[in-house]
Amino acid sequence: MFYVTNSRQELKDLRASTDCIVVYSADWCRPCALLLKTLEEVSDKYTSIPIVVLNVEKDLDQVIENGVPDVTGVPTTVAYTDGEEIKKVSGPMDLRRMEKNFEKLFNKYSRNS
Repeated sequence: MFYVTNSRQELKDLRASTDCIVVYSADWCRPCALLLKTLEEVSDKYTSIPIVVLNVEKDLDQVIENGVPDVTGVPTTVAYTDGEEIKKVSGPMDLRRMEKNFEKLFNKYSRNS
């Protein structure tokens, strides 16, 4: 897992060139804190999938430039594959729910890990 804070181009390049998960979060958000724990499990299990966490307050410029226009709350998790958004989910998730919601992406890495 890693955090992008100052490089707008880095996030655009990442989304365009590889599969990834982008999470829109906030420090004050308790559900976001729960989701971050799940993301640690995801990054341990699927080590090849980049995970980017954007703080909607601290990284507002990136959220505006790279964000999904209809992200209306936090946490919001968006999966990209082949440069395209494949799924967007609002709210916290445990590992099982995340694997179900992002099954297409995780199956790809389960076979290739």
